[in-house]
Amino acid sequence: MSKFCKYATPWGEGWIEEEKGKAVRIYLPGTFSAAPGSQKACSGDMRRILLFLESYFQGGMETPRGLIDVLLRGLGIGEFHRQVLSKVAEIPYGETRSYEEIALSVGRPGSARAVGNALNRNPFPILIPCHRVIRKDGRIGGFGAGEEMKERLLKLERGFLATRLLFSSSK
Repeated sequence: MSKFCKYATPWGEGWIEEEKGKAVRIYLPGTFSAAPGSQKACSGDMRRILLFLESYFQGGMETPRGLIDVLLRGLGIGEFHRQVLSKVAEIPYGETRSYEEIALSVGRPGSARAVGNALNRNPFPILIPCHRVIRKDGRIGGFGAGEEMKERLLKLERGFLATRLLFSSSK
C-alpha cells in the first residue's frame, strides 16, 4: 500500500509517494491528492527528496546526484529510459537542452520523440529536471504536469539565477 508525504511549492502542495519503504514518485501540484489515511511523516529517501524540494523552491541549485542514482536503480525501467533520465539529471539549474540534444547525448540520433516519451514517464520531476528539456526551436514542449507548470519552473529557476548574478556582481 502506498503512503504519501506532502511538500509545499509556490503553487500549492505536491506529494511524494512511497511503496514498501522506497520513494517511487513525485507528484507536482494539481496532479494528485493523497487520501487522508494514506499520509505519513517523511523518512528515508522521502525525507531526502523533501529536503531537496524545500531547498529547490527557495533557490537551492544543488541536485543530490547520489540520491538520483539510488532511485533510478530501484525502478523497473529499460536501459534507454534510464540513460535519458540520467542524462537529464545532469542539466544544470536554469539551463535547458532540446529533446534532440538528449537523444544525441545518449547515442540515439533521431530519437527525440522517444526521449519525450521517456521523460513523460519520469517518476521524479524536478529531482530529474525534465522541465529543462524543450523543443529544438525553443518552444516549451510537453510536460506531464502541463506546459504552464513547466514554464513556471523554468521562470522560477531563471529568477533565482538572475538574483544570484545581481548580488554576486555587486560585491
